[in-house]
Amino acid sequence: MANTPKTGLTKRQGDVLYFLKKRVQSEGMPPTIQEICTEFGFASTNGVSEILKALEKKGFLKRIAKGSSRGIQLTEPMQKMTASSAQNSAPSFLKNVTIIGSGTAENPLSVFLSPEGQIAIDTRFYNFSGQVFAAIIPDDSMRDDGLLKGDTTIILQNTEPENGKIVVALVHDQTYFRKLLKTSTGMELHAAAKGYPKMRFEEGDLSLAILGEVIGILRKF
Repeated sequence: MANTPKTGLTKRQGDVLYFLKKRVQSEGMPPTIQEICTEFGFASTNGVSEILKALEKKGFLKRIAKGSSRGIQLTEPMQKMTASSAQNSAPSFLKNVTIIGSGTAENPLSVFLSPEGQIAIDTRFYNFSGQVFAAIIPDDSMRDDGLLKGDTTIILQNTEPENGKIVVALVHDQTYFRKLLKTSTGMELHAAAKGYPKMRFEEGDLSLAILGEVIGILRKF
């Protein structure tokens, strides 16, 4: 199984680590081993234990109580990614969201393992139901639709957005913002500005991963 870029993690190890991180963020404690089994469909706890041992060996977590179902502690690099939620005394309507980093279509969750930071958004302003994250636009391909290079976008996590939505997608190891158009055999990604080629994908093409749809923009002047 291939390793995740920059982390040395396999896809499954990266997925489990991201699940641990999100549960610590939302509930203040990691999931139980049985909850990890249920989330990922492991037949027994042995598979989870092996992954946790690998993550511990690679320095991403510590198992502080081997016999305890919640005896998992994220190490300092991972704690820094979650600490602001626990320590922030800001109003409850403010939500800290991760600004994703680089990743691969083979392992879409890898974008959360090398984040570029966090940003607080006002949930009263954005009307959404589901998980959100932030992403920085890398080019001016969508400038004619009002999205400029360097804008920080708010993304609703959705792997199957409606036709015509502006999405953020991974193609191999590159991040793109494009308008999604569905076809009878797959989908196309269209830029709004001239000079950017149309990208076509057949159904089931593993070189493409849709991460979500754009629901807002934060811009510096």
